[in-house]
Amino acid sequence: MTIGGFSSLFGIQEPVLRKKLLQEDVMEKVIYRDLVKRYGIKKPDTLEKLFLYLVNQSSDILNISSVGNSLQLSRDSVQEYIQYLREACLIMMAPRFAPSIETTVRAYPKVYAIDSGLIEVFSNLPIGKRVESIVARHLYFLHPGYYHNKWEVDFIVQQNDHILPIEVKFREQVGVEDLAGLKALQSKKPFASAIVVTKNFKGAQDNVVFMPAHLFLALV
Repeated sequence: MTIGGFSSLFGIQEPVLRKKLLQEDVMEKVIYRDLVKRYGIKKPDTLEKLFLYLVNQSSDILNISSVGNSLQLSRDSVQEYIQYLREACLIMMAPRFAPSIETTVRAYPKVYAIDSGLIEVFSNLPIGKRVESIVARHLYFLHPGYYHNKWEVDFIVQQNDHILPIEVKFREQVGVEDLAGLKALQSKKPFASAIVVTKNFKGAQDNVVFMPAHLFLALV
């Protein structure tokens, strides 16, 4: 959670040195050198600001227009820069899960920093959002979406006509109120089972499996 997956940082325990090395790897090498060279970016400092903004919004629904207003960029430029950061494997996006493709395309996506080390160095996110971001990265190759319709479910993994909802509740105890999103989804799109990722709490209730994060990341 604190070091992330950058192999150059393995074994480095000093936080200040780790931060310095990660800043050099991401900012100087990836953003200011690789992406500028590949795409001919004329304002790499704006791309850096967008990257930092997105890391600090990790696990949030992203309003592209609001981002553009904040950074004084057009909507098209924001989308273009986001695509650069995705191709550089710095961020990932999760689309909204919806019955129609049209609704999915029009809806705002969720954004995630693709590595927990980036969150540790470049943001001050609470533990719940950090764990949700780690789960998102774990599900990367399953192309997760999210459900939002008054209530929210963090992740929806779909295979053919079947879906697996995954909710992150990184706390010791999980109550009935924490399952409101899953219940709302069940009424719209029935599912056979769901997973709630917790801190240490484990068990099962009806078709919901409660699984500590360290087990989920090791087994699922």
